[in-house]
Amino acid sequence: MGILKHKLVVAMRHLINFLLLGALGFLLATACTPNATQNIATSPPTANCRTVQHEFGETQICGKPERIIVLDPSSLDMLLSLGIQPVGLAGIRLGTEQTVIGSPRMGEPVAGVRYFDDRLTTKPVYIGTHNSPSLEAIFKLKPDLILGRHTNGTQYETLSKIAPMLPLTRDPAEWQQDFLVLAEVVKQQQLANRVIEQYNQTIVETKNGLAATSQDTEMLLIDVIDSNNLSVLTNQNYMGALLEDIGFNIVIPKLSTPYVGVIPISLEALSKLDADMIMVAVRGGMTEQAKQQWEQNPILKSLIDRMDKVLFVDFYLWASLEGPIGSEFMIQDLQTQLASKG
Repeated sequence: MGILKHKLVVAMRHLINFLLLGALGFLLATACTPNATQNIATSPPTANCRTVQHEFGETQICGKPERIIVLDPSSLDMLLSLGIQPVGLAGIRLGTEQTVIGSPRMGEPVAGVRYFDDRLTTKPVYIGTHNSPSLEAIFKLKPDLILGRHTNGTQYETLSKIAPMLPLTRDPAEWQQDFLVLAEVVKQQQLANRVIEQYNQTIVETKNGLAATSQDTEMLLIDVIDSNNLSVLTNQNYMGALLEDIGFNIVIPKLSTPYVGVIPISLEALSKLDADMIMVAVRGGMTEQAKQQWEQNPILKSLIDRMDKVLFVDFYLWASLEGPIGSEFMIQDLQTQLASKG
């Protein structure tokens, strides 16, 4: 009887969630229109509403959103850079570590978020992982905006039934454009302009300060999950674009198969690439273990011996925090590591 009762409870919960989402989806479809028969896509713009075009269509956002949920670290970075606290957030898991500190329970406030603790003045509610957030937890927070980067069409359609969903672009080179769009939505344009101005100034100062190291230096970026799962990261992702802006030349393998930001590669092909410096993005806080693996693997060891410098960095920081705050930590990390290696 206990098992049967549990199954009935779960089934009823799913049914209730489904009915709630359906009803809320109808309300949201008519909330910003002058006539209930019109939908968001065809309703005329008003002085208090803004329509944002994106890869999945368009989203109409009315008023100034105050209860915002973020689905990934990059969205959190941008929101906090505009001085706004989220009411809920999703975490991501990398290896044995999660970006959210501790072991948060669904629907409860988080203890903290790596790299953002000094910017979080509230305790946002944990809504699950970025690729599988809890619809029930999101619904209970009554958001008026959901932010997500690297989302997909299915997720967009689902979450849009709960609240206006603003999917940020996947192109790291366009983060400033996304940032300005978000700033207009939350009415923080002046602050956004100051943040971008400060970012550009920091890039120039860092480039000048590292000119002796970065000039004519070929940098190879490697993401290593294990010896059978390696990738070269290019200047089409955020870390590559940032390092290129600072002055490094990013090594990109010449392959017949087209790839953009991430290029899967074998150990043998990796050993044939020429570079002056390697940056290895390590997942799950396994830096020391990664260093040992590189020392013990003959092919990887030969790469170390050929390079001027080999830097082991936190994958979460360098590959996930696409925004003004993340860039500050990346630059600090880079400067510290280069200084320690002489």
